[in-house]
Amino acid sequence: MRADQIPRRVIRCPLCSKGRLADVADYPDPLKMTLYGPQQADRAQMFLKCPKCGQQIGIFFGRTR
Repeated sequence: MRADQIPRRVIRCPLCSKGRLADVADYPDPLKMTLYGPQQADRAQMFLKCPKCGQQIGIFFGRTR
């Protein structure tokens, strides 16, 4: 399967809902991804910056099972 044929969904900024943070493959067993705002940055494993509002978004990855 080519990369442009993989089913995916868009993850938007939880603060402004306008910024596109990432595309996530829609697999049967996806990683559990939790998004945090700047106030909970100590819980994050990774950070992204929203292209629209400029806020740092923290991300925590875990397994669903």
